[in-house]
Amino acid sequence: MYRKIRAVHRYCALATLPFLLVYFVSAVLMAHRTWWPSTPVKSTGRVQLSKELADGRAVAQELMKRGDVDGELLFTAAGPLGIRCTVARPGVSAAVSYSPQTGVADVVTSQRGWSGALADLHKTAGFAYRYATLRVWAMAAAAVSAILLLLGLSGLYLWYRQTSERRAGLVLLSAASVAILYLMISMRV
Repeated sequence: MYRKIRAVHRYCALATLPFLLVYFVSAVLMAHRTWWPSTPVKSTGRVQLSKELADGRAVAQELMKRGDVDGELLFTAAGPLGIRCTVARPGVSAAVSYSPQTGVADVVTSQRGWSGALADLHKTAGFAYRYATLRVWAMAAAAVSAILLLLGLSGLYLWYRQTSERRAGLVLLSAASVAILYLMISMRV
């Protein structure tokens, strides 16, 4: 039994390592933006769409069908000057201003490169995405979370079975628990 659990523990660690490294790199990039300054590359375009589109969702859907933008609809607003919406995918966002009277949409695309894409993936939550890459990433993050729970449980079992190292393990486990509790509280304050 011990050998099987040790093998499960090892394979769980190897399976989660690439995802943990991505989260580590993206967390460092987000926490220390001044270390790796990046200027988004912006491009503008004007697109003729159907006139009198009802709202930002309809504008975004027509732009996506045409292939002018791709991603998730994040924001819509309608006002006297027209309709605005934002469509984004990891590393890229498009701000759209649409005039229902003329059917003209001005699209400003901002590309933030690999560091922006990593930051966007890091902040992804939930499963309700139209953009396939985000759905796959969300499912992978959920699987990694489950595997990390299994890794932790198998690690506790392996530690408990090592009677000669129980005391040192208990001290390290207590210190880690206090550190984690401190970090959780300090992030919420």
